Amino acid sequence: MKQARRLLGIFLAAAVLFTLASCGKDSGENKELSYPLDEMPQYLDPAVATGSAAALILNNCFEGLLRQAPGEEMRLAPGVAERWSVSADGLRYTFYLRPDSRWRLPGGAEALLSKEVFAAFDARVKAADFVFGLRRVLEPGTHAPNAAQLFPIKNARKVFEGKLEPSALGVAATDDFTLEIQLEQPNANFLSLLTQPVFMPCHEAFFAATKGRYGLAADMLLCNGPFYLSRWDGALLRLRRNEEYKGNWKVAPAGVTLRLQPDSAQRLRLLGAEGGFSAVLLPASAAAQALPALAKGVTAVPLQNATLALLFQCATGALASVELRAALCAALDAAALGYDAAGLVPGSCLAGQGAYRQAAGRAQGIPFDEAKARKLWAQGLAALGKSQAALTLLCPPELEAQLLLALQQWQRLFGLTLRLTIETSAPAELQERLRAKDFDLAVAVLQSESAFALGFLQQLGAEEGLSGYRSKTLTALLTAAAQTTDPAQLAAGCKQAEEHLLQNAVVYPLWALQSHLLIAPGVEGLMVSPAGEQISFLRATVADG
Repeated sequence: MKQARRLLGIFLAAAVLFTLASCGKDSGENKELSYPLDEMPQYLDPAVATGSAAALILNNCFEGLLRQAPGEEMRLAPGVAERWSVSADGLRYTFYLRPDSRWRLPGGAEALLSKEVFAAFDARVKAADFVFGLRRVLEPGTHAPNAAQLFPIKNARKVFEGKLEPSALGVAATDDFTLEIQLEQPNANFLSLLTQPVFMPCHEAFFAATKGRYGLAADMLLCNGPFYLSRWDGALLRLRRNEEYKGNWKVAPAGVTLRLQPDSAQRLRLLGAEGGFSAVLLPASAAAQALPALAKGVTAVPLQNATLALLFQCATGALASVELRAALCAALDAAALGYDAAGLVPGSCLAGQGAYRQAAGRAQGIPFDEAKARKLWAQGLAALGKSQAALTLLCPPELEAQLLLALQQWQRLFGLTLRLTIETSAPAELQERLRAKDFDLAVAVLQSESAFALGFLQQLGAEEGLSGYRSKTLTALLTAAAQTTDPAQLAAGCKQAEEHLLQNAVVYPLWALQSHLLIAPGVEGLMVSPAGEQISFLRATVADG
């Protein structure tokens, strides 16, 4: 008996010591994070917001039917929908919403809403919130720039074009917590699309109360995600943990401060410093110098998410001629010039759940052929009734020397029939001229805004695309690729669309670019998608010391 009491005493003492040690151990939760933004968002209304900064905020402040699982690249997990089913023909999706998902009213909501609306406000996220949100994206008056992401839904394109009323859209709330979505055709990426901002829910009564100011200030945004926007002031935004959030994962940080800081050198200087950034995104242009000098303990996550390419103006001017564009491409000896792109689509992009480039192989494009280049050039000039083409090539200053080599090849082949001038532009000016389509040729960073090859190609083939290229054939190829659920067929369809863009000389890939997400020492659990278009702070922790 004495021996038993002695052993019990040892066990209890050990248990006390274990408990004290556990209580004293820092879990890294409830800490403050800081992250830099390239630009300040103009809008935070998920229906109309564009740009990486807005996407970052919306993906943390909103939750759609599904979400990306933290810590597991590209695995889809339940969001507001706790489960879902798909009909045998792939056309009808039924989502069963969790009844404990809640909206978090911002400060000042009582003054914003009428007394009656505030008193009757139902904070539960319901199927009707998704119906209203999706219909609003497609209403012609919304002018949603990413509305095409909804086009797989039945009648979506016709609603967007004003040919049908929003009520004709293939979405319906069969009860408070059951949502049905009908598609025009089976779509391989539809479930992944549901994580994008344009698919987020919107509370109709709150939206109406903002009177056109929804998403323009912190108190004009109703959030249902892991965080809510508590401050939006000049060059600073503040995300706070949403205590109303009832998702599958506990929100680890207390909050995240987002500050405008586009300068890479300043970002690196502040990475991990006291009061500095918890993580920074380093563009490919700064990686070669910065990566070897990183401080001890910094984690570098590579993101093969962009292609540096020659972009041709296809809508107006001399290069509306496909012969002239193709001649310029055929005149480039990629091997001699050191170009290394395996294709147009960045290496991080997926086809289904697998790597697109691995499935599709290297893109062919227009091969180097001097005789063909001369012939096409002469045909293009003759068709335009011209003896010479005067063109301007826009590029960043650091690439001018390398592009002079391409210019020498062109001038050697085309002689006095080509008068080409290189103009160097700072990044902001270059982007502005690209958006305005104020160029003949330009060196452009084609950044993937989607983790999927199909999304990247749809981005390039959109009507508002940078090149101004229009093609019913390309539209048909992209539509066909979107309608298959077989990964091999999806990769093959995307390859056809990629080759179409290359063979028609819409774009000529130069170099594959690799940016890096740099994570400060002690920071763990930060989730980034392969293309870098989604960064989640949901499970991020910060160890002391």
